[in-house]
Amino acid sequence: MDSKTIIDSKPTLKKPRRTFAPEFKNQLIQQCQQPNTSVAKIAMQHQINANLLHKWIRQSQSVFPALTTSLPQTDFLLVILYPTAFTAETDVC
Repeated sequence: MDSKTIIDSKPTLKKPRRTFAPEFKNQLIQQCQQPNTSVAKIAMQHQINANLLHKWIRQSQSVFPALTTSLPQTDFLLVILYPTAFTAETDVC
């Protein structure tokens, strides 16, 4: 074995998974919604994968509007049910 060869017994460390703030995600989504804007171009400018940006756009569209905006509560319609007489007809042979 050559004396210049170094064997590293430690496992290689993977890059840590990046996390993005919701404000950053919303900013990119807003940029993608501008006319004549490419999602791929926005993704490349911010060094993220275009598929990830598309995923964020889909997720933002699937959020229920009731959860994102506060709508005034509508009143419930009062329904009154009156009991009806139940008659059981029996056939006797």
